[in-house]
Amino acid sequence: MNVFGTARVIRQLYPLLAPGNSSVIVNTRSVSSPAGLPERAVYRASKGALESLTRSMAADFLDARIRVNGVSPGTADTSGFMPPQPN
Repeated sequence: MNVFGTARVIRQLYPLLAPGNSSVIVNTRSVSSPAGLPERAVYRASKGALESLTRSMAADFLDARIRVNGVSPGTADTSGFMPPQPN
């Protein structure tokens, strides 16, 4: 989903973007893609591929003056990211 879904959406919307007219594509990436942590291999691989896709599309769309950027938000301090605390 991360890579193929993003590529398919961009391919469908590309004809609607105005070359050289402040068109921007922004992909949501992850700060965790370069690090290797247990039980996250597929997620991190897909986010790493998304980073590569973003950089490649930025180069591909350069002549059309369409910017392609990636945003890498950090983690949120939620119970899903916190280890269980002893009682």
